[in-house]
Amino acid sequence: MPGTYVAGWTKRGPTGFIGTNKSCSQQTVRALVEDFNAGRLAAPTQRHRDFAAALLQLHPQVVDRAGWHRIDRAECTRGAGLGRPRIKFTDPGELLRTAADQRRRSVLRQALGILSR
Repeated sequence: MPGTYVAGWTKRGPTGFIGTNKSCSQQTVRALVEDFNAGRLAAPTQRHRDFAAALLQLHPQVVDRAGWHRIDRAECTRGAGLGRPRIKFTDPGELLRTAADQRRRSVLRQALGILSR
């Protein structure tokens, strides 16, 4: 389908490992950039704000880049006291609570006109 790009198992089936996914995603990005540079991509039909609203409706627990940085800092802090580079979270709830910035999410939801669930 023109303008549709996939990577990982969606692209090649249930094979490979993390390294395979990385090279696969690099191939996909190259294809996307080539199509963009060649003028083969249609102009977006919706705005970034529309995508953000749909994403929050479908996945209210989405972790953005700032949330990922909060997780990263917390894992490194957890490991520092034990002489380790990090201690990874194993509980999904704890991971999401660490990533959450409720004030920021509330502002985003208000800006997008989404009611909290």
